Amino acid sequence: MATETPNVPREIAFWGPSSSGKTWLMQSLARSLYRINQDDAEFEYVLAQPEALAQAGALTSQAPQNRATADAYDKVWLFQRKVSPEHDTPAHRLSAHSHSIVVRDAPGELLLQGTNSAVMVPLRDAQCVIAVLDPSLIDTIDTASASAPQPERANPTQGLAALFGASAATPAGPAPTPTLGLGAAFQYTQAQYTQMVSNLLLLLSGAPRPERHLAVCVTKVDQLNVQGRDPWQVIEIYFGAEMHRLLKSYASKMHIEVFCVSAAGYLDAYRQQPNYDPGTHGLLSPERWQPFAVETPFFWLFRYLERRRLALGGGRIPLWYFKQDRLERYIDYPTRQY
Repeated sequence: MATETPNVPREIAFWGPSSSGKTWLMQSLARSLYRINQDDAEFEYVLAQPEALAQAGALTSQAPQNRATADAYDKVWLFQRKVSPEHDTPAHRLSAHSHSIVVRDAPGELLLQGTNSAVMVPLRDAQCVIAVLDPSLIDTIDTASASAPQPERANPTQGLAALFGASAATPAGPAPTPTLGLGAAFQYTQAQYTQMVSNLLLLLSGAPRPERHLAVCVTKVDQLNVQGRDPWQVIEIYFGAEMHRLLKSYASKMHIEVFCVSAAGYLDAYRQQPNYDPGTHGLLSPERWQPFAVETPFFWLFRYLERRRLALGGGRIPLWYFKQDRLERYIDYPTRQY
């Protein structure tokens, strides 16, 4: 069931098969914003579901729970960038915005049905889409003939499930017995995952919108030993040359950017020790939880949408500001070096 968010346009839709880590990403975004709030005195960053905004402490930084989606439904999150009272200037007010993020959650078998599926249709009107590519859902036994070389930590005889233990769909609780190879639930071949993404791209291209933006997020990179690799290369290694070719072929029809992120993050500054516990499928150290780069795809989309609003003169922007003046006054989002 969709949750209504009044007065905030639904410009951002979130796509991915069940157990691909969409909820993890949203909750890890909250954790990242919590840390950014500690460093940025000029703005306050708030993320919550709309019904929680009236409550104190709307932005949670608690570790997420691993629970997969059984049915298709929408979950709406509201992001707000608020001006701190001590920095209430015209430039800061121009840079304060809200965004609703609609997480379209559905089992993978529904995403394989095609572009006319009721699961897919709500995505077509979104100006921006975040698509999750989860390497733990790929069964690499089927991809032995792939031309791209596998990283050292990926064992093609067991599949990527060997890196993650049982499926991320395992409910939180006592540590289950890890399942290796084909025994993991919610796994797809590279061809099946590519078909799901192809359905998404066909849907979006069939309802074109000017300047549509697609942020492709490769998740759980803390488990892949791909530090320093180009994100496009990571897609080719773990999802195959056909997925890489498919996404590149749509780059002329929409703005596509690829991001490597990790909801669990790392325990060390050198990014050698993941904060992921394969036994419990949770965090090794919740108190040291620092997600890796999860805010970057969101800030990329927020930045585009907000500059678009400023150029059009919509929202709370005074009409007497000239377009160029509005854009020059805009204060960008903070950036971190990863």
